[in-house]
Amino acid sequence: MKRVLVLAAFLVGATALPASAGSITIDSTNCNSSAGCYGLSWTLDVSSGSFVGVGGTYEYMARLVITDDPFSSTVSSGQIISAVTFKATDDINEYELFSAPAGTGPWTNSLHNLSSSGCSGNGSGFICAQTTGTEVTTGGTQTFVWLFNSDDDAVGVNGDTMHIGAKLTTIDPYVPGRLLSAYATVPEPTSLSLLGIGLFGLAGTLRRRRK
Repeated sequence: MKRVLVLAAFLVGATALPASAGSITIDSTNCNSSAGCYGLSWTLDVSSGSFVGVGGTYEYMARLVITDDPFSSTVSSGQIISAVTFKATDDINEYELFSAPAGTGPWTNSLHNLSSSGCSGNGSGFICAQTTGTEVTTGGTQTFVWLFNSDDDAVGVNGDTMHIGAKLTTIDPYVPGRLLSAYATVPEPTSLSLLGIGLFGLAGTLRRRRK
């Protein structure tokens, strides 16, 4: 009986966590950017739930994690990123940049895609963050988190296409730099979801045996 209660508590706790709406990783194994991915791995996770930010409560959280690409021999550390963008849906209402890598910024946020000068490109659904202060220096793990609302009933679900982008330059944020523009399709639900289903089934089996 105790094991059943422990499993039930685990499942209740899991349901309290934000539900994953979708996740993509773009690196040298699937990078479709014409310029390549610069030896970096870019993971965009979009979660649905209730997220409290500075500007209010939002339905979605997008987390962009930038790390060294383990499948590439390109030297990736020490590159400078002065702008990043993502797209998970065509429909964006309220939005904010919730957090950026420590020691960087200040960052301005806008509904734009990237151009060679930063967040001034066209395209619906893109949220772009740009700094004219301290840029991100790659190496280790760097993370951006946005919160946003959308009238889209299904943001970043299985089969959707999500986009990421960045402006990389080693000189000055005002000078046109190298651009990354890539996209990927959200795959099948994660193994974590399958684990939850398996635990739910195990709890039911234990209850039946107890009876």
